[in-house]
Amino acid sequence: MSSVTDPYQPIESKYQLTRRLLGIMLDFFPTPTLVIQTRSPIITRDIDYLQRFQRLRINMSIPTGSESVRRDFEPRSPSIKARINAVKKIKQSIDPFKGFIPKISITITPLLPTLSDEEVIFIEKLKIADRVVIQEFHPSHNRSLVASTRQEAEEIKGKYAWWYDNENINYMKFKKKLISQLPGVEIKEGKDGFGYE
Repeated sequence: MSSVTDPYQPIESKYQLTRRLLGIMLDFFPTPTLVIQTRSPIITRDIDYLQRFQRLRINMSIPTGSESVRRDFEPRSPSIKARINAVKKIKQSIDPFKGFIPKISITITPLLPTLSDEEVIFIEKLKIADRVVIQEFHPSHNRSLVASTRQEAEEIKGKYAWWYDNENINYMKFKKKLISQLPGVEIKEGKDGFGYE
């Protein structure tokens, strides 16, 4: 679900289209494999359905560990704290004797800067996931499952020249920090990380 558009848009709170689709999947497909990509804490509303999927991966998008960066690039999106809390709630609310525990990914796609004094704390919070997916920031090139962003974000990049002037180096440094600080978490890059397995 949601290779292009988040299935938990704010309007979902009112119309519950995604919730109804989850119910239909459960009714008509005995053991579906489902991957949900979202940035919305609204997903926690559907824990009662989510725990019924035997093969479910939830990919929570958190492209930066800095709220100030998030506000610049994603001004209308939920806070980092709200997204992390949503993942915690999903993991803590499902009784393994009454449901199936989903696989959890944090997708840092596209990778936006995280201020250096917030980086260690952000990476520590990622331990809640069994997989972290990273991908460099880039404009859309009509490739499927490749993170892209709006044109305005390209312009905001100038504010973060300290990161983007050496983007490849900073990307590799961040990746190495993930690998060294998250030994129990699978680190994947790009589209290879978005699937169930």
